Amino acid sequence: MKPLSRCIALLLAAVSITLSQARYSDEIKPYVEFLQTQRVPAKDYILSLFEKHDIVILCERIHTEFTQYELFASIVEDKRFIDSVGNIFTEIGSVSQSSDVAHFLHTENMSPDSANTAILNFQRNCSFWPLWTNKNLSFFIQRLYDLNKKLPTRNKLNLYPSDVPFTWRDMDTTWLKTFWGRTEALRDSIMAQRIITTFDSISQNFTTRKKALVIMNYRHAFGHRWEYPVGIKPANVGRFLFDRYGERVANVYVNGLAITESGNLAIIQEGKWDASFEALKIEDVGFDFVTSPFGSDDFDIWPYKPRNFKYKDVFNGFAFYLPLKKHRIAYGVPGLVDSVFAHEVMRRYQMYQAVPNVEQGYVPTDWRSILRDFSVEDEHSLPRLDSLSIKTLKWLR
Repeated sequence: MKPLSRCIALLLAAVSITLSQARYSDEIKPYVEFLQTQRVPAKDYILSLFEKHDIVILCERIHTEFTQYELFASIVEDKRFIDSVGNIFTEIGSVSQSSDVAHFLHTENMSPDSANTAILNFQRNCSFWPLWTNKNLSFFIQRLYDLNKKLPTRNKLNLYPSDVPFTWRDMDTTWLKTFWGRTEALRDSIMAQRIITTFDSISQNFTTRKKALVIMNYRHAFGHRWEYPVGIKPANVGRFLFDRYGERVANVYVNGLAITESGNLAIIQEGKWDASFEALKIEDVGFDFVTSPFGSDDFDIWPYKPRNFKYKDVFNGFAFYLPLKKHRIAYGVPGLVDSVFAHEVMRRYQMYQAVPNVEQGYVPTDWRSILRDFSVEDEHSLPRLDSLSIKTLKWLR
C-alpha cells in the first residue's frame, strides 16, 4: 500500500472507531465489544447445541408473541433437525391430544379442508383455559404438517403436546374445580414426567433420532441451579429435566421481556442489552452465556430475588432474534369461532366464573361478543413499546 493510501486508510479507521464509540455509552461497551466477535445466527446456534446435548429447551417469550414461532419453525424445518433430532415437545397442547396430533401429522393425502378442520380442532381444545386464541399454535402445526407431507415416513417430525391431561368434553363446574384444586399445583411435574417417559421410550427404540427440542414458556424452562426461595428447587419442567439427564440437557433464553412484581412487562437490564444489539444493528445471533458479559448479569426476568443469581446460572445460552420493535402480538385464527362453537366457549367461561382463586381476565357478556372478539385476526406491536424503547435509547448517543 502506498504511504498516502495507508494514511487515508488509518484516518478512516480512526474516524470509524470514534463514530462507533460515540454511538453508545461506556456502560455497554463490554457487551458491544463481545457482540462484535459473534457471527452465529440464532437458528444455527440452537442447532449446534444438539451436537453436545440430547435435549435443548427453548424459553418461549410471552405466549402471544408470534415472530418467535417463525424462528422455531425455521429450526425444525432445517435438514440438520430433520436428520438428527426429529422430536418436539411443547407446553402448549394437552397430552390428551397426543394421539390425534400424531395421526394428523403422519397422515398423507388429506384434503386442505380436512387439514384445516383438524388444526382448528387442536386450537379449540389445546388448553384448560376456555380458549387459546394465539395465532402461533395453528401456524406452527400447519408448518409441521406441510413439512411432513414432503418427507418420507422415516423422516417425518413428531410433535408431543405435553401439558396436563384435560378435555372439555363432558367437563362441568365440579370437575373444573377439582382440576384446579389438585392437578394445577402438580402441573410442571406432570409435564416433565410426560416428557421423560416419552423421551426414554424414544431413546430405547430403534429410531436413529434420539434427541428432542422442548419449548416451554418462562419459568418452566429455568434450569436446576436456580432456587426460589433459597435452598428450594422450584417445580419447573426445566429443573426436572436437568435433574434427570444432567449435561445431556441445555436450555436457551430467547430474548424477550422481564416481569415485575406487579405483573407488568419490563425491559431486561434497564435496556442495556437491547441497546448493545441496537448499537451494532444486530438482529439475529446466538451464543453461550458462560463466555459472555451477558451471562454475568443479575437474573432479572424473574421479579423475586432470593439471592444474586446470574443468567449463566439459569440458562446455558442466549438467542437474540429480532429487536423488540419487530416483535409482534398475534391473536385470532380464521374460522376459530363460529356461531355454534361460540356457545361452547361461553359455557366454558361461565364455568370458570365459579372456580375460586382463578384470575378471570376476559369475561364475555354473551356468545355474540365471543364471535366478535375471536373471529378476526389481530396483529400489533408489543404493548408500551415506546416506554420500553426510551430505556434502550438512554444508553445510545
